[in-house]
Amino acid sequence: MKLQYVGVQDLSKVVFPKSLKRMDLFSLDELTALPKDVSHLKQLEWFMLLSKSITSLPNGFEDLPKLEHFELIAPKIDTISAALFFGDASKPKLVTKIGNSNINIAPMTTETQQKTIELNTPKLLNYVLDNASFFPNLETIIVNCEAPKIENTTTLAAFKNLKHLTYRLEHKLDWLFKGIEQCLKLESLEVYRSKEWHHKDEEAPVTIFPKVFLTIKQLEKLVVKNASALVLNTDCLPKHITNLTISEIKGIEAGSQPFNVFSMEVKATQILNLQQFHTIISAAKFNLGHRNNDVENVLNFETFRHPEKIESYEFTSDASKLDSLLKTLVNLKSLSITFNKDNPEQNNALTAFKHPNLKVLRIDDYNGTTHALERLLIHTPNLEFLGIFEAKGFDTFPAVNLPQLKKLRMQSVALKTIDNLNVDTIEAVKLIHCDHINDETIEVISCWNTLKHLWLEGLDENGGIYPESISELNLETLFIRAHNREEKIPTWISNLKNLRVLGINNFKQVVLPVKLATLTQLEVLSISGCEFSEKVSDDFKNLNLQKLVYWTSKFNGSNMKSELYEPLEHKLVSQRNFDEEDSEVPFKIEL
Repeated sequence: MKLQYVGVQDLSKVVFPKSLKRMDLFSLDELTALPKDVSHLKQLEWFMLLSKSITSLPNGFEDLPKLEHFELIAPKIDTISAALFFGDASKPKLVTKIGNSNINIAPMTTETQQKTIELNTPKLLNYVLDNASFFPNLETIIVNCEAPKIENTTTLAAFKNLKHLTYRLEHKLDWLFKGIEQCLKLESLEVYRSKEWHHKDEEAPVTIFPKVFLTIKQLEKLVVKNASALVLNTDCLPKHITNLTISEIKGIEAGSQPFNVFSMEVKATQILNLQQFHTIISAAKFNLGHRNNDVENVLNFETFRHPEKIESYEFTSDASKLDSLLKTLVNLKSLSITFNKDNPEQNNALTAFKHPNLKVLRIDDYNGTTHALERLLIHTPNLEFLGIFEAKGFDTFPAVNLPQLKKLRMQSVALKTIDNLNVDTIEAVKLIHCDHINDETIEVISCWNTLKHLWLEGLDENGGIYPESISELNLETLFIRAHNREEKIPTWISNLKNLRVLGINNFKQVVLPVKLATLTQLEVLSISGCEFSEKVSDDFKNLNLQKLVYWTSKFNGSNMKSELYEPLEHKLVSQRNFDEEDSEVPFKIEL
């Protein structure tokens, strides 16, 4: 039963049928009375009431065995039972949504099965603390309120099953976390000042991280974010953290005490003393963010704490010091290098040290010679992934052998040919906006017979046609974007019988070749930018597509009429973009 936006005032005499499963009373702002009792509605699963005028609820909701959703936004209702606010053991699936956070809650008489709670008012915080024994199953607590005027004698240490804690930084609330080290099941802690990343903490700003969290012996995950006035001293952090993320705070200040993490990620936050930071922290993976990339800092890698543990690092220092990094971080598996693009002389001073353990290499903003780049690559012979982004200054890829290379990705790179690259086990190539890559180079790539995934987008716009030799590969992914003058969709694509993902974007041919309908194994098809004026053949209904990618914006003039491509959509709803698992996952390596 649904009543919405109607002027009904009195429902007290209505007898609702026993079979009723769902009741929606939405925006009934003149409603003043409901039936006195609803305990006969044993089938009721869903109840929602939104009304500004009603002052009381019927009896009996607590006795409904199948109730799974109870939603109440009624500011004039003064008190609600604890069983409805929190749920109880008789209704383990019950989800409650109470619009008035300051509503009075009747005394608790039975334990609740609730596992998650948000404490968004001081009143609710005190109520839960006062009744801690009734919450034996709480695993997730979100503290999102100001401090009560008087400190409660009970703290979060009373919740022994606590696993996840989220806390909005507030003044005079540190007492709440006394004894937090007694919560031995605590896995994750998230601390923030504002839910919005760009918010400026200007009124009574929080500048200090609560030292009480230092008592936690070990955490799986710690996140500190969105606190624009906070300077975090590392001496305030738990000494053993698996994954540490610090984002959008004023700064990080390295203390004097060592601490250990597995993965350290910093976003939009400057480390105020970077060299000292590396002497106290032990981590396997470092991602210190672009704010620290801009620091003119030549690091002494030999003073790093436990450099042999480092598996992933981002290098932004003087390129001539790269050999020191490779020599010192002996077990490094993944390295990102961001070059000073305005200083090609420094890039050409690139030095290296042989590093057989390096598997993943990403290069950004390179502006040097082929020879200097070769000097790096010959020292990393066991690469499995190579990514080059925003690079110029060289026309030809270095003549190097990378026998273990599985994935090659280049984007906005000015080179013209990669003919000199020797690869034996290459599986995936993705080239995007490499404007000078021509047909001859694509022909070379099509001879790499181990390829399974090939993505060519935004290459030489004056190129001819994609070579048919691509059809001789055993591809699972093929994406090709038409050159400026290319109209016809290649029919040789129909020979790729193992193809799972196909993108044929921006071709000007007016009809989709019926030959492609034989690709019955195809799961994902993208035809964005194609403007078919002839109906797609009904033969395409035989495809077993799971996803159709098509930009259907009615404002850009490139959308097809629905009747033209209905055989493609069939039972699908087209989506605007590729899913990451289809467009990104095949072209990257996770270590």
